[in-house]
Amino acid sequence: MKIIAKIITYITFPGLWAILGVYFMSRIDISNVLEIQKLTQSKLLTASLLLYVIIPMLFVVFMVYKKRFESIQLSSIKERKIAVPFALLSAMLMMFYSHELLNTKENLITYNKVLNLHPLFEWEQLVVLSLLVQTIFVFLNFKISIHMLSITAFTTFAFAEFNRIKNSVQGDCLVGENFYHWPSAMLVPQNINLILISLIALSALVFVSRKILKAHTYQELIIGSIVGISITFVNSILLYTIWN
Repeated sequence: MKIIAKIITYITFPGLWAILGVYFMSRIDISNVLEIQKLTQSKLLTASLLLYVIIPMLFVVFMVYKKRFESIQLSSIKERKIAVPFALLSAMLMMFYSHELLNTKENLITYNKVLNLHPLFEWEQLVVLSLLVQTIFVFLNFKISIHMLSITAFTTFAFAEFNRIKNSVQGDCLVGENFYHWPSAMLVPQNINLILISLIALSALVFVSRKILKAHTYQELIIGSIVGISITFVNSILLYTIWN
């Protein structure tokens, strides 16, 4: 059972959701006003892999090598007080890079503040906000489940985005099908429901796995889940408050 729990833990590591968010959100056009070119999508995906996963992971491995950390699991609050702020800085660099990369006529057409409301930036701001909240918690000497925070935030964000797709569906036909440049199978309402149910089931599996591995208490897992869901709504409010 522990082997399965470890496998689930490793394949659902927090950085995965950050990268998936960038991948899917960068493929969205807003009524042909904001269109991210394919080359730029590749640059964004590469940058997200570096800044969300590789660089933070190399930092943790380096700290383990220097014996500042006991393991890459970041079991102690002391370790997280160093690693989480570093990941936050890395995520902020990713958001800055995206703005600089996309704020050119070659990559997309900008109209006033519309660029800042693109779902990609909503997602990247959510990643930064989640790491900021984690930083606050660790400096309050409380360890929440980063796994649960990240997967519940991704799932809640997916609910919101897919709800936009559902609103564009009338009968069996998509209205403005060029709005979303995703695989057509993902745009079918029945498939959308299946994806969302799968994400909820996966969230439950992660919850159970982290408990089996004794990585967290029930309190830490539940609070991590609540924070992940809550900050998604807070993020949307902040986005439209700041940029409108």
